[in-house]
Amino acid sequence: MIDFHCHVDLYPNPHEIAWECHERKLIVLSVTTTPSAWDGTSALGRGTMITALGLHPQLAHERKGELPLFDRILPDSAYVGEVGLDGAPEFKTHWQDQVEVFRHVLNSTLSYSKLHKWQGEDIMQHIVLKG
Repeated sequence: MIDFHCHVDLYPNPHEIAWECHERKLIVLSVTTTPSAWDGTSALGRGTMITALGLHPQLAHERKGELPLFDRILPDSAYVGEVGLDGAPEFKTHWQDQVEVFRHVLNSTLSYSKLHKWQGEDIMQHIVLKG
């Protein structure tokens, strides 16, 4: 398995990283952790950097208010990533928020088929089938 997503916007020097990727002709899928990061992250692209819209499950409880922004940006994003469920013990208290956000994203992205998932594959299948 290859994890080919990158959070270029979270580097201390994202513009330098983006330029280096461009110079090396690397194709990078740069994934946002929140919809509000879309503008800045997608602006880093230089032809070889593609930005995927996301709302990280670990941030779902803090950023679920950005779901309307997610929906507005969605038509401009070729990819959706960094969404799903995080079953780590430290995020169990926010499980319902994660499920709410994930259901919303799934419903909004029915026409998309590329969702990057990290942990929670069985739960995701349950949500899709039972949701």
